[in-house]
Amino acid sequence: MNEKRKRSSKFDALKDKILLMAKFGLTDRQMSEVLDIDVSTINIWKKNNPDFFDELKANKMSADEKVEQSLYLKARGYKCKDTQFASHEGKITDQREYVKFYPPDTTACIFWLKNRQPEKWRDKTEVSNNISGSLSVEIERRTITSREELTRKIVSTTTKTKTTESNAGYDIDEVF
Repeated sequence: MNEKRKRSSKFDALKDKILLMAKFGLTDRQMSEVLDIDVSTINIWKKNNPDFFDELKANKMSADEKVEQSLYLKARGYKCKDTQFASHEGKITDQREYVKFYPPDTTACIFWLKNRQPEKWRDKTEVSNNISGSLSVEIERRTITSREELTRKIVSTTTKTKTTESNAGYDIDEVF
């Protein structure tokens, strides 16, 4: 009985800290390391205290939603207030607030689309064709950083493919 009361008082002492750390996105393992307890202790507390488990899950979800919102804003581009400072000889002489624009980030867009629409945006696309003869396709894998570069790459690849396939007796429209 005394041992159970000791465990309960440890839970009561750490509960609020654990819930706060979950709001900041820490995992159970990270929280256990910070608090110098075994991760299995947190798991036991979750099992024995359903209200604690639900609140912990909600706090973790809140942290995930904040990251998701940040990724969304980065993919779409956003504006926020900022302050510009002027200084002379190490002292601030003037400051002004302005609205700074952060343009959409290509990498964030790709990450978002690959995770939200994997069937459409995944790296691997399976193509099935019934073509007699042989056809070799070379794929260059690298990151394309702008819409203009993507357009050039598509036009270049399409032009090369049409030339190669028409020389081989294939019509590009029949192949695709």
